[in-house]
Amino acid sequence: MSPKRKHKRPVSPKQGAAGASGSRQQDGEGKGQGDKEVVAQRRQVIKAPLRGLVDLISAQLKLTLLWRRSTSA
Repeated sequence: MSPKRKHKRPVSPKQGAAGASGSRQQDGEGKGQGDKEVVAQRRQVIKAPLRGLVDLISAQLKLTLLWRRSTSA
């Protein structure tokens, strides 16, 4: 079983334009902040579809409950 490799963070257009001299990661500063930003972005990417799914399910559930109440009365 091969060891897990860390995924490299994609270079943003701002970082690519700045070059190596403009990157704060060269001297080790701000490295933790970059990781936090990546984690936050990944969470947003995961949460957005889940929120949509929850909204859809809750709306459908409300309609179902309203329908059952109207048919049982």
